[in-house]
Amino acid sequence: MQLLGDLSLFDGENATVATDTVLVTFRAEGVMYDGADCPDLVEYVPSLRMTGAAQMGDLLLPTWIDVYARDNG
Repeated sequence: MQLLGDLSLFDGENATVATDTVLVTFRAEGVMYDGADCPDLVEYVPSLRMTGAAQMGDLLLPTWIDVYARDNG
């Protein structure tokens, strides 16, 4: 199967490709990618960038860490 479109999201496990008509999300493992925006499945490191008031980071980041820890043990 071949899917043509623009890679719009990659979270380390799943990829979302925007085709001419629809967004398609699939497991990234075992897929062969071709193109400049292809994800590196081996060296992928997630990142987060926040801009805005310092209070946003002071309030949101600890909450996100708590929720992540709760959900993932």
